[in-house]
Amino acid sequence: MGTSAPNDITSNIINVIWLDPNINNEENTCYLKELRNIKDIKLSCFKNVMDALTLIKKLKFSETNIIISGALYIEFIEKFEESLIDIFIIPRIIIFTTNKESFLENNKYYIDKYYLFYNYGGIQTSFDEIKNFLLKSLSKPINKKDKIEENELTFEYIDCKEKSALPLLYQSLIEIESTDYIENYTEYLYNKYSTNEEINKLLSPIKNKSNIPIELLSKYFARLYSIKSKFNNDINRELRGNEKDKYLPYIKLLYEGVKSKSLSLASDNILYRGSKISNDEILKIKEYLKNKISNLPGAIAFSKSILSFTKDKNIAEQYLNNKDNKNNDNESKVLYIIEKDDKIDYSLSTHCDMENISKYPKEKRVLFFPFSSFEI
Repeated sequence: MGTSAPNDITSNIINVIWLDPNINNEENTCYLKELRNIKDIKLSCFKNVMDALTLIKKLKFSETNIIISGALYIEFIEKFEESLIDIFIIPRIIIFTTNKESFLENNKYYIDKYYLFYNYGGIQTSFDEIKNFLLKSLSKPINKKDKIEENELTFEYIDCKEKSALPLLYQSLIEIESTDYIENYTEYLYNKYSTNEEINKLLSPIKNKSNIPIELLSKYFARLYSIKSKFNNDINRELRGNEKDKYLPYIKLLYEGVKSKSLSLASDNILYRGSKISNDEILKIKEYLKNKISNLPGAIAFSKSILSFTKDKNIAEQYLNNKDNKNNDNESKVLYIIEKDDKIDYSLSTHCDMENISKYPKEKRVLFFPFSSFEI
């Protein structure tokens, strides 16, 4: 029972999932009625683990509290781990049992082993404790949002001499040890964009937690790029300025997400991008193509920045036709169309699928990593 939460994390509503084999007994029925009367709590109840997981897989980056009967705790977290590739939340687990000391004694191994999959709400021994815990979650202050800035970037290099850049970038990514950077990088972003409510709400579940599974962690950082904030402009400026200490952790997380299949493109879609390009670049492309030798690769295009494409041609064309998207005399509007070339080795994936991650899934966005190469 229950439906999926809205995809927009700016909502103050929190999901509460109550998992108890005796959910319909007289005592629990009274508790549930009281919770349903609390404004901004969206309550769903389940008797078995798999039904609860079906709902959890539909939730996207929403604040979710899971009240679990002590009898179902171990089964739930084991099934949760098995389903991690399809899960987009790090929930807060509240264990409901009548004997706290006995539960800790019998389950310490599982709490220590699986704590990285969720935020720990502790063990509560009464309904009043659970109710007060949830009310505190609803009373967090709301910060002002950052000013929205959009600055899509086009290709900066159309030159074969940059061909070595991508392998060098990947080598840098491979050498980064996960435990050395994730916690510090999350803290850095959390503090840098502290005035942006959405960013803080997104990063809160992973803040100050080490060893979160990469297939879950990468989804949070990929979603970060879809939030309208200064972050997009900042990360691309750092890429152009070669500030590796600031951008490498982020690219590493996207890269690991693709490697773990949680962000990889499901099919060989044709991709589109509506953008503005300088007339000088257009002339340069034409010159490359004019001098292209038959049966050899054509012009190779690169960008130091992260580039956004879409699976939907209409979306790219809508961007080009937007009356606010005016170009000056030195630039033109261009529709890029990308098709996969079967001759190219795709062992190093250079793009990640954002459709199920983005705050705006209808954009059907695909992100290409910096120094991804395109044959024109």
